[in-house]
Amino acid sequence: SSSGPSSLNGIWGHTAQSISNPMSKWTEVVGRISAERHRYDGGVGDNLSPAAKYWQEELDAVASQSREFQLNRMNSVINDWPYTSDQNLYGQADKWATPLEFLDRGTGDCEDYAICKYESLRRLGFPEEDMRHIAVHDLQAGVAHMILAVDLDGQTKIPDNHSPLVMDADDITTLNGDHNRYAPIYAMNRDGKWLYTNG
Repeated sequence: SSSGPSSLNGIWGHTAQSISNPMSKWTEVVGRISAERHRYDGGVGDNLSPAAKYWQEELDAVASQSREFQLNRMNSVINDWPYTSDQNLYGQADKWATPLEFLDRGTGDCEDYAICKYESLRRLGFPEEDMRHIAVHDLQAGVAHMILAVDLDGQTKIPDNHSPLVMDADDITTLNGDHNRYAPIYAMNRDGKWLYTNG
């Protein structure tokens, strides 16, 4: 069975099915996010780094704007941080950073951008069921990748660190435009986990 918006249950020719996999890496980073939230829940405080204060100020600045504006602005703000692989940054193949860890280090990889965007949108009031982290196979680059997918008025939007603009899911194609660039594998948010199957 599936739950949440239909646009996130069917993406790039794949269908989501709810699964009970614990996904310990996700559970662990959610716990660390909860533990650090007291540092910014009260607004811009003295216990935040300059980068984290900038993030908080940007969130405050868009608080009364439309969801579409908020999504586009936070994608742009967070994409300004440079990319570094976990291997180069931490000396390990895969580490998921919290927003403050990502911002304070000033760099990260794909899931760090996705997690920071997710937490930004949560703080702006986006419902949990409208967002999923999706692990994908990038058919163009031949590598694994992590994105955030957002249901915005029934349309699946992808604030990808590969693109300066938020894209409609169906517009993300390979360079020659003949098929979708991403094949979804699994997804997660605080409400559940999903496995995507072709068809």
